[in-house]
Amino acid sequence: MDAAITLDSQHGPDFPTTARALLTADCDFVLAPAAALPGTLPHGLHLAAVLARRETAEALVSRGSALAELPAGARVAVMAPRQRAQLLAYRADLDIVAWVEPVHAAVAAVEAGGLDALIASAAELEWLGCAERVRERLSPRAFVGAPGQGAVALLVRAEDTALEHLLAHLNEEDARLEVEAERALAHALSPGPGVAFGALARAHPGNLLLSAMVALPNGTHLVWQSMPGHRDDPRGLGLRLAALLRQAADEELTKRLL
Repeated sequence: MDAAITLDSQHGPDFPTTARALLTADCDFVLAPAAALPGTLPHGLHLAAVLARRETAEALVSRGSALAELPAGARVAVMAPRQRAQLLAYRADLDIVAWVEPVHAAVAAVEAGGLDALIASAAELEWLGCAERVRERLSPRAFVGAPGQGAVALLVRAEDTALEHLLAHLNEEDARLEVEAERALAHALSPGPGVAFGALARAHPGNLLLSAMVALPNGTHLVWQSMPGHRDDPRGLGLRLAALLRQAADEELTKRLL
């Protein structure tokens, strides 16, 4: 049995490449970060399991200072528009750098003094072996991560029901419910490239709690909403929160939503 494993574009084949390998039977299943999956899976692929979720938080790497302690004008690198928007809403006095190189290069730049801090996914920093460099895990109320952040998805070919049954024991139910709610929200909201978006679901014994943020990339027009729902309907929860976010968004933000 062969597996294709995608951590991100820096550590292995990208998702389209591994998806194509799975569809052409060059491998039997794919392990990929849930945050890297497209809103709709390619025809012929099926989500067989979501493994136990790791860190969902956004994290700050610095040379000692917490985010609130950084001086005005400090150079802080971000890896995604949602991080830039939320950081601008929280600390507009910082010099925010849209970092396009690999995460480990940003960590090295912080250590060398070229950057004062970095905001990145705590899960990715852990996967890179940089967990000890994290100074602070940021509150999800101020810094919501990407849908699926910290979760690993296991994909199989839709017709391979025997393999899906064999791998079912790897599924962690709470993680799957959370990822399904977040993905349903993202698909229903369809934030365009001019919108910053983050979402986080948390499974509890009796329900799911789904929270999300949408804003313009400059941190303005920010809307944050949270909604509880039943564990047996994560997709419905995502759809309802998407409708609530659209209702709460002003005209400028609404026209950026597809």
